[in-house]
Amino acid sequence: MSVVLKIDRRRRIVVSTFYGDVSSDEILRHGQEIQADPDFDPNFDEIVDFTSVTRALVSQATLGKLATLGRLAVNNSVFNAQTRHIIVAPAERAFRLAQKYKALTAATRPKLDVVRTLAEAYQRLDIEFPGIR
Repeated sequence: MSVVLKIDRRRRIVVSTFYGDVSSDEILRHGQEIQADPDFDPNFDEIVDFTSVTRALVSQATLGKLATLGRLAVNNSVFNAQTRHIIVAPAERAFRLAQKYKALTAATRPKLDVVRTLAEAYQRLDIEFPGIR
């Protein structure tokens, strides 16, 4: 899988950094990986970073499926309903996909935002930016 998961319990944040070619299946499976991590807390905030993605091979159907996960129950997401989610998408195609996802999840993930840089994501969460990786 082309994703690195980091859970920072001190800062109360989950950071998923995708890289290379990312498929719909990888995106759909990733929630299970987050939930299975012993450091995970559903009340933590989340950053999903697509900065290093070369191709987002994510279909419209996948966006719909991901959006539906939050509507199947009160909150079928692995995260709490009030979790802040930030998607970092500097590339135009990934940014447009993330904006579509945001629109699809407006009712179930009201605190989701899309930004262009990782520094901006940390700023939105009011967490000190750890620097360049």
